[in-house]
Amino acid sequence: MGSCRPRNYARRISSSRSVVEHIDLYGELNAPMRGVTTVAFNTTGEHLMSGADEQQIMLWDWAPKKLISSYPSGHSDAILQAKFVPFSNDRLIVTSSADHQVRLIHARESGSAANMELSKHHGCVNGLAVVPCYPHVFYSCGVDSYVHRHDLRVGSTSKILRCVSIITKLGVRLFSIDIDPRNPHYFSIGGDDPFARVYDIRKFGTSTNQRSPAYMFCPRVMASFAYPYITALAYSRKSELLVSYNDDSIHLFRNNSGPCLSPDDEQVYVGHRNSRTIKGVGFFGPDDEYIVSGSDCGRVFLWMKKSGEIVRAVVGDVETVKQAVGHPSIPVLATCGMESSAKIWGPTSNSKAPMPEPLANDDELDVEDPYEGYQDSDSS
Repeated sequence: MGSCRPRNYARRISSSRSVVEHIDLYGELNAPMRGVTTVAFNTTGEHLMSGADEQQIMLWDWAPKKLISSYPSGHSDAILQAKFVPFSNDRLIVTSSADHQVRLIHARESGSAANMELSKHHGCVNGLAVVPCYPHVFYSCGVDSYVHRHDLRVGSTSKILRCVSIITKLGVRLFSIDIDPRNPHYFSIGGDDPFARVYDIRKFGTSTNQRSPAYMFCPRVMASFAYPYITALAYSRKSELLVSYNDDSIHLFRNNSGPCLSPDDEQVYVGHRNSRTIKGVGFFGPDDEYIVSGSDCGRVFLWMKKSGEIVRAVVGDVETVKQAVGHPSIPVLATCGMESSAKIWGPTSNSKAPMPEPLANDDELDVEDPYEGYQDSDSS
């Protein structure tokens, strides 16, 4: 290792392309559930949380593939998102659901848990975002076009924003929200138009209808159209904004230059399918060197962030991979899809793992809107 410090050496190994090219299935976390809808590592990466259609939250010791606890969420429909509350010793978990609710789970040392409703949107709640340095504050967004701010210290929830399309002037159904980790005053939202909006909460006034974005990102070719729309977005550690579009590509925006960026300002990632469900997108590697996303062809894709080259693709589900999240410190992935188990991936292959063969459903994908028929309650 020479003069390289052990910690730096470990980071270099974790980000190595050869390590990523050896990623393969490590194991499955099986539970008697119909479908796993969301997965999330805790801060240390020791434990993994999964949510399911049956409204249960599972806590796993993922390395030995052992179920630690199972908590009822109190939801009456499928859990769509679940997040650990920072600095809560994994005792507090916030969840959102297709039943329109945002709820809090308080896990006790005895193994039991209490849950309570925090707020209710008018429609599915796809987006949750916790604030790393403010452990009692988090945000939710839903298909009712609203962003809610929750403060666990005082038990309050407020509607801070209604997102309105600059093209149609109607409410934008929101599918994703994330906080800038370098500047937590900024958050970004995405929904059923092509614009990723970045807001500075310090500049908010009194009216939820009169809050303008600090920045807007959109690929030049999409700026004058209502579709494709955004299904997911995520910030890197360097404040880069990653945006995934329905029936289109993934785009990385590197600076705050305005609504229509030149080709030099964005990187594009192609090859996956994103048309059937609302699925996540994110970064992978100790310094976010890779991009990761599930696909409607049943694969998990990993791209080089700088070049956009696909470096690994694995078959992760018989139908759709909804979410793929990276471990906070080592080259391990957790994924979930239509199957009843969460899957763990790591560099387990003894040789460079081959790319998977084309799947039967590659050419049989039907484009559908998961919220077709939903009416914006405030658009009339």
